[in-house]
Amino acid sequence: MKLLLNTAWQFARGPGRFAERWARGGWDEVMSPLAYVSVASALVVLAMRVMKTVRTGAASLSMLEQFMRTLVPHLYYALLGLVIHAVLRFFGTQRRWSSSVAMVLYAGGTFATVGMVLVLAYLSVGLHLGVVGRGNGPFSPSTGHEWLFWVWFLLTTVPGTLFLLSSMQALKALHAARRGSFALAVVLGLGVLGLVGTYVPLYTLHLRLAWDSFRGVPVPMFIWTF
Repeated sequence: MKLLLNTAWQFARGPGRFAERWARGGWDEVMSPLAYVSVASALVVLAMRVMKTVRTGAASLSMLEQFMRTLVPHLYYALLGLVIHAVLRFFGTQRRWSSSVAMVLYAGGTFATVGMVLVLAYLSVGLHLGVVGRGNGPFSPSTGHEWLFWVWFLLTTVPGTLFLLSSMQALKALHAARRGSFALAVVLGLGVLGLVGTYVPLYTLHLRLAWDSFRGVPVPMFIWTF
């Protein structure tokens, strides 16, 4: 657990510094990206089983099935790293593709996992108290508890935004990319991710890329969806 928390802390406190040290030869005192994502997924499985127990009295899937489902979104997030890497490779980066994927996996294992656990905690407590899931959807607050909408709004936007920003910060530092080429890589990466998220739905809780408009300017954001 200490190694897990240290990995999360080192990445969260400075994704750019984390990536720069990775580029110089890696970290000895943090978990590998695959091990990190695996342990993070196990924590999400625990939260899912608690939520299912609160909601229906028993979990409908085995622990192995739930574990595999929680791993799938990280493959989805890794696609973002692969597309960005492919574009930066065209512009001359010498970093390995596995390093790009590693940065996105660390971002997913940190911020996406925290977001998943918080969402599941929101559902578990809300369903137990009968204040959510009685309206138009599983996350909607019941009448008289509309303030919970803002709680849900924060859970929807903050972890996803941190995932996106930390991924971009880590990847830019890893590749020492120029602003123009990196901006193009991000746009193409988000575009591909948006298409995959639309046409290849995941049957598990995950971050999906969506677009909102701010004063007429399209703004990418991640929202939680099943």
